[in-house]
Amino acid sequence: INADLCASHPCKNGATCIDQPGNYFCHCVAPFK
Repeated sequence: INADLCASHPCKNGATCIDQPGNYFCHCVAPFK
């Protein structure tokens, strides 16, 4: 069972959260990284 890690909105500055099995990453918008 994999929880939606993006559900808690871990990304800052309006970045897009991409949920993956057991992990997530944030796709940031310029000028943020």
